[in-house]
Amino acid sequence: MFTEPSSLLSAGFRDPRLGELLSDAAYVRGMLAFEVALAKVEALFGIVPAQAALAIERAAGSLAVDDSAALRAGMERDGVPTLALVSALRQAAGDAGSYVHWGAT
Repeated sequence: MFTEPSSLLSAGFRDPRLGELLSDAAYVRGMLAFEVALAKVEALFGIVPAQAALAIERAAGSLAVDDSAALRAGMERDGVPTLALVSALRQAAGDAGSYVHWGAT
């Protein structure tokens, strides 16, 4: 059974700026930013090819952050949205997809 967020605390979320910061799209953007940063640092240290990091960055920019249906399904299936996001990013990154989330778990 799903319980709605607290009506007592929800008044604190009426500021549209705060709503944007806490939106699903902002969450997904943050997850993608992590994946890009991870790939760039790993490329800097020679852990993954530099071209793979560039491909991951391009792929992250191509994913729709406001379409969270797949992430929601992944959350229901796996208990976290990360696996679905990593899967989508790997697919979008093509040959560089095997380097997505490299060493993070």
